Amino acid sequence: MASLRQKLGTVFWAVKTTFLMNPVFLIVSFTMGTALQLWQPVQAVYLGRAVNIFNGISGGGINTGELITTLIILCGIRAFAWIWWSLYTVAEAASRMPINIKTDEKIICMTQNIPIKNFDDSDFCGRYQFARDGFDRIPRIGSQICGFTGAVIGFTASIIVILKTAVYIFPLIAVSLVISCILNMKSEKARYNFQRETTNANRFSGYLAGLFCSKQNAKEIRAYTMRPFLYDRWSAVRGGIRTDSFALERRANNLFSGFHLFTAASNFVVLAVLIVLAGKGLTAIGSVITIWKLTENMLWDVRNIASQYAGLYYDNEKIARAKEFWDAYGRKQTAARGEKTSPGNRTADAAANAAVNAAANAGTVIDLRNVSFAYKGGKDALKDVTLSIKKGESVALVGENGSGKSTLVKVILGLYAPDSGGVYLAGTGDGAPLKASIGKAVGVAFQDYQEYPFTLRENIGFGYIDEMDNDEKIRAAAEKGEALYLVERHGIDKIVKKALDENGVDLSGGEWQRLALSRANMNDKPLLIFDEPAAKLDPLAELNQFSHIQEMLKDRTAILISHRIGFARLAKRILVMKDGRIIEDGTHGELSALRGEYKRMLDEQAQWYDLAWEAKA
Repeated sequence: MASLRQKLGTVFWAVKTTFLMNPVFLIVSFTMGTALQLWQPVQAVYLGRAVNIFNGISGGGINTGELITTLIILCGIRAFAWIWWSLYTVAEAASRMPINIKTDEKIICMTQNIPIKNFDDSDFCGRYQFARDGFDRIPRIGSQICGFTGAVIGFTASIIVILKTAVYIFPLIAVSLVISCILNMKSEKARYNFQRETTNANRFSGYLAGLFCSKQNAKEIRAYTMRPFLYDRWSAVRGGIRTDSFALERRANNLFSGFHLFTAASNFVVLAVLIVLAGKGLTAIGSVITIWKLTENMLWDVRNIASQYAGLYYDNEKIARAKEFWDAYGRKQTAARGEKTSPGNRTADAAANAAVNAAANAGTVIDLRNVSFAYKGGKDALKDVTLSIKKGESVALVGENGSGKSTLVKVILGLYAPDSGGVYLAGTGDGAPLKASIGKAVGVAFQDYQEYPFTLRENIGFGYIDEMDNDEKIRAAAEKGEALYLVERHGIDKIVKKALDENGVDLSGGEWQRLALSRANMNDKPLLIFDEPAAKLDPLAELNQFSHIQEMLKDRTAILISHRIGFARLAKRILVMKDGRIIEDGTHGELSALRGEYKRMLDEQAQWYDLAWEAKA
């Protein structure tokens, strides 16, 4: 449990962050919210005064003018309160919107800086979701503090009025405060623990529900009649959450039902005492109305104060987790917007290209030195890999599933940081990290590419966003990716994904793969990385693609990943990986002569095209 100092530090950070994002929000919440808290005691005082005047108690007789003036003021207070409340609601919502936008921007920026490796860790994903909830509560903390302060001010004003007229009521209010705090803290604690304990379950439930809403998943779900199984799994998860949630709500309602009964009983006792005193002439009828009304309002103010305090207390850990993540991943991250036109970024892009070209001119583009990497809780995916790739050299990575091919490329790209060793651009002294060049000097076509529901221009132009508006470069990239016919058939600005735009066009898996390959070819980057670039093409299209890639690779530096020996033969150099290590390195002829792992894979794949094998079957 965090100390009081740590909790206060977290609250201060949240308020400071809110103020920096939009100070108007705090000003509105405090000033307008506090003013709303004051109208209740003022209304109670004028209501009591009006009753006294009407009963002729004030001045020995009814003063019609004073009564009318008092009633007008009373109605004015009431009308002003409703108008003020409407203005307050609109002003707070308007001032909260910029904070919500900037909070989302912080989350986006922070997420971009989190190592991708961390998202393979279930525990991290749970803590990350908790932190995201904390970011959503940052403005709420400021609002709670303002609400708490305003409620205390309004409560204090009511106390002053009561102490001047009926001091004997105060002990009852004090007891109410203690009981309300206990009830609210228990309820908020139960809610907090419930949300923390069900974070992963809610995430899994959302994933299962999303399966039914995905076109891609729907095909398999229906083909394999998976719906009953998945539905039962989803229902079991949701059922557990629902049962716990119902138990929580029932407990919370029981707590507050007790509070409501206590409030009603307290109001009854106060009213009975005041009536007795008024009957004995010890207090005025107007004072009875004023004190009873104030007592009723104050008992609810007590609940409001306790609720605001409980919210501050139990939201604190989520805010603390948000602060922890921001300190770890957000402080060094630039804004999510403005990267395209920033002169500093353009300079960095040019430097990245220059660095790759300088390395290529020096003879070597990529230099891996004793690189090792392991996923959390698993065996080493890469073990002490050392590798140099020279200018104009095309290198194929082959090996069975789990041999480390894709992991090696992700480490080269800087998506995963090696546990030991380093990946460098050679020819620059001790080497500059390659990560700085990704996206600007390296073209990548992933096997698990993304299908963006945007235009053809954007789907291709993402490969080099600064040239997205350049039609010639878009068409040149499309031609290299064998997707020019899509541009010519549909138009460069045609939306893809009909599910999101009725005027859009649906593409096949092979056509999406051509777009991914075109994306990698934007701006003629000096280094290309292709991960199974023809996996979704039919055999004839695959052969054409291989021929096209072979032509594309002339005098260019490239890394090819494939399970297929036929594709690997396009490369000048072949690396065979097994258990995270490079175990063979050479040309197709050299590795075939070794009669090792490469030869074994070659013979196994050749069986699929061996008519004698077919005859035997």
